[in-house]
Amino acid sequence: MATIPPLVEGQIEALARLLGECGSGTDISRVLHDRGLVDNSGESTKWRRLYWVFLDCQNRHGCANHVIDFIRAFLTPARFVGRSQDFEAHRRELNAILAFSGLEYGADGHFRKVDAAATLDEAERRVRTIRSKFQGRRMHPEVVKYCSAELMQDNYFHAVFEAAKGLAQRIRDMTGVQADGAHLIDRVFSIDRPLLALNTLQTETEKSEHKGFSALLKGCFAAVRNPLAHEPRILWDGEDDAADYLSLISLLHRKLDRRIRRYIRAKQKLIKLLEEQKQAIIHRAVTRGLDPNVRLKPSGVEWLGDVPAHWDVVPLKRIGTVRIGLTYLPSDVSGESGTLVLRASNVSKGKVVHADNVRVSRNIPATLRVREGDILVCVRSGSRSLVGKSALITKEFEGASYGAFMSLLRTIDNRFYFRVLHSNLLPTVMAQFETSTINQLTQNDLRSLMVPFPPDIERAAITDFLDGETTTADGAIAAATAEIDLLREYRTRLIADVVTGKLDVREAAARLPQETEDLETLDEAEVEGDAEQTDAGDGDGVPEEAEA
Repeated sequence: MATIPPLVEGQIEALARLLGECGSGTDISRVLHDRGLVDNSGESTKWRRLYWVFLDCQNRHGCANHVIDFIRAFLTPARFVGRSQDFEAHRRELNAILAFSGLEYGADGHFRKVDAAATLDEAERRVRTIRSKFQGRRMHPEVVKYCSAELMQDNYFHAVFEAAKGLAQRIRDMTGVQADGAHLIDRVFSIDRPLLALNTLQTETEKSEHKGFSALLKGCFAAVRNPLAHEPRILWDGEDDAADYLSLISLLHRKLDRRIRRYIRAKQKLIKLLEEQKQAIIHRAVTRGLDPNVRLKPSGVEWLGDVPAHWDVVPLKRIGTVRIGLTYLPSDVSGESGTLVLRASNVSKGKVVHADNVRVSRNIPATLRVREGDILVCVRSGSRSLVGKSALITKEFEGASYGAFMSLLRTIDNRFYFRVLHSNLLPTVMAQFETSTINQLTQNDLRSLMVPFPPDIERAAITDFLDGETTTADGAIAAATAEIDLLREYRTRLIADVVTGKLDVREAAARLPQETEDLETLDEAEVEGDAEQTDAGDGDGVPEEAEA
């Protein structure tokens, strides 16, 4: 970088105060050390430390290069992953301070030369944004999506026009209804047969709220969009009206967001009910059989209760074998040429899947390779909810190995005992370990499990029955899950487009206030659903003792 003239003392103080708010004292010390800057200030306040370091540095070197180098390292975009709005806010303030020096800090984390501002008014004009009109308001990203080009040109008249049109388009995208204005709103937000509902519409208050929201949407189109489409721009009041109109449109977008969140929660509750119903069907079939009139006897096992009188109840080790998985070192992990090691992340909803695959290059005995029809069980994890989940090995995964936090179960009838594992058996067993700090099922725990042992012909009949009965529930669960995925995909598509660069709204976003409210905070059901895909405890990042 060319030599940068020293900054004036007022700029130094402003920079120090800004950077003092952007990180901890530890962060400041680390970056100062990395950039070779010595802090002899004796100050404890963050901004005062930086103020004296910057002044001393400029006096010794006769330029501001080291100060700018510190800023680039301290405000690197990598530190603000997931906090892009914070980064943009700091960048705007920084550029306002450096405008007099002819420097601008870009969104890419690099400084570039610009024409220096000659006066305070000119500097303020350069960083002038509509943000000042939005103090205390929240701006929705969908607004930026539809009017970014207009905002970059300070064309607030057409920015509002495009944002209003974008609101209608979002409703069309969510419902598939190809209408506009009042016709669109009446069709989508009908009280009798709504495609979108603001609430459950169970009470008069809820119906009134829903009607009011519908009227507000129609009013936005009638009072904002339509006049803008017809009246001359010269008659419009500009920024003041833009602030109010874009805030109104943001409010309406957030109402739609809440409707999506409410719909997702409803679908999550439905999935939970379907899962419970499925488990109840399985539990009754594997503990009572298919004959409702069969004579019962006490099993002597809490989780089983009464079982058909002609059934036996035996420990799992009597009808199968349990083998713990492969231990390996991080140095054993290889690329695609190695042997796949199945872990908890590869077990999802009763099936083996490709997810977060790990492969190793080392000798693996045949006893630690899976065969089609084997039952793979997660026996240890950092998350208690993952312990006990299981899957049947399919032909695709035959020959793979399995990790040390997994166990392989081979029984005289894997299809039947796979269903047994999906009854109330393991939840009941795991409840006995609630006070334990380690979430695991040992080999001895599995081998000692008491399980029903019906005659061969009944096991086959029960398995066939459950294959049919659970298909309907699985289909409903899959459909509800797909709906949730589509809604989440729709809701996050804008963010993904911005992150990947398909939609560049950085300059437009700089003209808007920060959106401080996340679109959604994951509720417990979502966290559990995501955990289903996460191997929370395989510990592959920790060296394991290689198997002898």
